[in-house]
Amino acid sequence: MKPVIWRITHLVILLGLLLFPFSTKAWALSISLDDAVDNSLTWTTGGDAEWFGQTSVFYFDTDAAQSGDMPGGTGRNSWIRTTVEGPGIISFYWRVSGLSAVNDLLFYLDGAEKLRCWVYNNWEMQTYSVPTGSHTLEWIYAPVIHASGEAGFLDYVAFASSPAIVVQEPNGLDTLYHRNFYSIDWTSTENTGTDVRLELYKGENWLYTISNNTENDGEYNWFVPVWLDPGSDYHIHIVSISNIGVHGESENFSISNWYQSSFGGLLMLDGEDDDAVAEDHNELDVGDEPSESFTLEAWFNMHENSSSFADRQHILNKSNSYDLYAVRYYDYGTSSYRGCIGFSSTLSSDEPLGVEHCKQPAFSLGWHHVALVFYSGSSEARFYLDGQAFGNLYSVGSAIKNTPDVLYIGDNLNGAVDEMRISNMERYTGDYYAIPTSPFTCDDHTRALWHFDGIDGAINFHDTCGADNMLVGYNGAHIEGIPTRKIYLPLVIH
Repeated sequence: MKPVIWRITHLVILLGLLLFPFSTKAWALSISLDDAVDNSLTWTTGGDAEWFGQTSVFYFDTDAAQSGDMPGGTGRNSWIRTTVEGPGIISFYWRVSGLSAVNDLLFYLDGAEKLRCWVYNNWEMQTYSVPTGSHTLEWIYAPVIHASGEAGFLDYVAFASSPAIVVQEPNGLDTLYHRNFYSIDWTSTENTGTDVRLELYKGENWLYTISNNTENDGEYNWFVPVWLDPGSDYHIHIVSISNIGVHGESENFSISNWYQSSFGGLLMLDGEDDDAVAEDHNELDVGDEPSESFTLEAWFNMHENSSSFADRQHILNKSNSYDLYAVRYYDYGTSSYRGCIGFSSTLSSDEPLGVEHCKQPAFSLGWHHVALVFYSGSSEARFYLDGQAFGNLYSVGSAIKNTPDVLYIGDNLNGAVDEMRISNMERYTGDYYAIPTSPFTCDDHTRALWHFDGIDGAINFHDTCGADNMLVGYNGAHIEGIPTRKIYLPLVIH
């Protein structure tokens, strides 16, 4: 019996080795291009190697189209092509296999390059508005120097005939976090009207109107409120104001907790002409005596859509006395917006003093805890960012000038601030400290503290400690907090 079993076993193994490559190839070849890209348009392919359907890398429905494996060298390309009748909007997802292939996958309309793929580690959704008439759409993988195994990928292609609105961001790949800014992006055809309404849904349920009427320009800056429950079934509806029958809907995306969600409300600023102002008070004049240490600190979020570069966005500014600020700039090395912090003051001798750390390692935009500490014993000061010393100690020299000027919060700052505290002591020393993860509380050294908690839209911000240095919001500066409909009063039965 042993020889028979041996022969049968080896026969099975031999058949498997012979058939497995053939089966895999046959299965790959059985996926048509229209199945691979999830669209029944007429597709053709060519170049130095043809595109094909495969199941290893995909965004939607377990398959996608992949560019052909071309011979090595320069000047090679692999293309996939279709035609559509405009006007309308083409949308699709694409990616490339690695960093060296970034820029190698391109989208053409009638032979003219329109878009380039900039991502390699994830799928990216793109949209493009197609004008009236018959047009050729083409995706070309054309590496400068082709290496075997590198490729471009295309999936989930859709064409929406005019009138149409297609939502690009957020999409099914995104997770949005409470208390952060995100851009809602969309593409619309010309006949959808000049204004749209933005609505948020969770599943089939309408939650709230993000904007009742905003310009149909393809972009809206949305701040995700803290009261939204975490979940993965959120989607955005964009509806034409002039023609409510025309609307677009995003894919489902996720909303998750930010790790400081317990902070509640915050001060929202648009960076144009708004700010919050507190009248002069001796509690706000810190460091005006040589023996007095102090700490200025806050959480702040500087948005990338600031109106200008290199302008100071003031976090905490008492004119002609002290100014804690941030600066936004574009980092061409990382192709992203970055930030840096600075401090300027006027000494009691009327001598100006300024320290800017833009030449130090910059930080990505978003929420950061910043603190400036003055140590009276050595007449030195130091920046901290997110619990780490940011730059070296620098000499202040003498006391800071005591002025009758008002205190400004958020002047020229496009973003938000929260948990702002002024103290007459050095709260942080050394190279590191634990980032505060809960709201500050009052103590004997707190000169002023603003939580910015309250009802959405409030413009008066009470100082929790001290002499109630009331801040008043001007020109749109307001609390972004809990909507009135989300506040549940206790039920009292008599």
